[in-house]
Amino acid sequence: MKVELGVVEDRKDPEQMGRVRVRIIGRHSSDLNEIPTESLPWATVMLPTTSPSVSGLGHTQFLVEGSWVVVAFNDEYMQDPIVLGSIGSMPSVLGGDHDPTRGFGDLRENVNPEEKYPRYVDEPDYNRLGRGLYASKHWSLKKRLSSATKFNEGGDEGGSPIASKPNMEATGASASQDRTFWKEPVPGPTGGFSQYPYNHVFESEAGHVIEVDDSPKAPRLMTQHTSGTFEEIHPDGKKVTKIVKDSYEIILGDNSIFINGDCNMTINGNMRTLIKKDYILEVGGSYYEKIGRNKAQKIGGSGRGNHSVEISGHLNKIITKADLRVSNSFTGRILTSSSLTTGTNYSVSTILGNLSLYSNLNVTIEAILSTAIKSVVTTAVKSLGKTYINAGALVDIRTETGLINMYASTSISGYAVGNLSMGAGGMLSTTSVLASTHTAGTIMNVSSVGVNNISANGILNLSSNVVIRGDAPVIMLN
Repeated sequence: MKVELGVVEDRKDPEQMGRVRVRIIGRHSSDLNEIPTESLPWATVMLPTTSPSVSGLGHTQFLVEGSWVVVAFNDEYMQDPIVLGSIGSMPSVLGGDHDPTRGFGDLRENVNPEEKYPRYVDEPDYNRLGRGLYASKHWSLKKRLSSATKFNEGGDEGGSPIASKPNMEATGASASQDRTFWKEPVPGPTGGFSQYPYNHVFESEAGHVIEVDDSPKAPRLMTQHTSGTFEEIHPDGKKVTKIVKDSYEIILGDNSIFINGDCNMTINGNMRTLIKKDYILEVGGSYYEKIGRNKAQKIGGSGRGNHSVEISGHLNKIITKADLRVSNSFTGRILTSSSLTTGTNYSVSTILGNLSLYSNLNVTIEAILSTAIKSVVTTAVKSLGKTYINAGALVDIRTETGLINMYASTSISGYAVGNLSMGAGGMLSTTSVLASTHTAGTIMNVSSVGVNNISANGILNLSSNVVIRGDAPVIMLN
């Protein structure tokens, strides 16, 4: 079996068996008029023993028009050639500049000249990515380097922004801490280039690239799509995945993720998360949430749902304006203390049900100006101990149409530094099971537009250190 050299001129095998037509140097004329490409025999391509070449197993051959190959013939008439392998060289003429009337070149028609092989001259056919400094001329590395800063922000520091904690000491635009950033690792091998001949490169016609880089002290793995999407594992083991367009991940089973360090995620657009069953979030440390605009939360979309919050420490809220609506009942339980401060107004109302404020110790409602407790039907203030109503100026307890009842199992005491006034549109009744005492430091006036009754089941004492005066058209003493 004699070995020959030749050039592939056709790979469009009508039987799709991976065969090629080869023009043999020294046996076939370069003149296409004498031996056109169509008259060359189809050559079977030998594959390595790592490819079974049966039932579609293994690799497909990868020869192109213009490839230099080693050929042997399996018959004495030289009509059954076998391609044993391909060889590289240092081309001097571009494929697009080859004389289309001569053989031994890329003779494809209806193809742009720059797409014909060879595509560069005066340098080896050995891939640029595997030739050290020449890697900087390869489109894939240039694309990765140029896109590494495309989404960077933050001025000279560069990088993608990291979420910051809310600054609870300030409000508005200044209510955030200083911004920090993270950067994409520099693509390519450590030091900028691989070492020849340790970087083993595969590149397809479309430009897909696979690098298995065995450079000393800088081993890498890199896979890149011609669009620019790539995945690279750096010498220290860190992995970079960049997708230039959309990404879809579909997992039909379970998915478990463990991150031993920190996790930063920046999304320039919108994010939606749909969880059809339960969602459990456990935070071992502190949990911070900063929202630039509105937040809407609905619990129990089907008409049923509970919201339970347990706070072992303090609850501090700063609200510029609040509107809390409860359709049925609302119960809040605080084990220690709670502080609520509003910049302007704060309103708590119920539509149908009850509103209860309960404390095992004290309940304090305090306002710098006015405090109003109003009910369309009944307002009840109840304490197992003492109930205090204090005001810096005036205490006004009134009802427009109904009745005011003040009742105590032991005693009721009303005291004011200035005047104490109790008025009712209907009847004002003060009742005590035991004794009732009304005392004033200076003057006590008891008056009524209609009838004023002062009665006692036992003894009625009216006493004064100065004068007791009764002024009316008729005074009746029984």
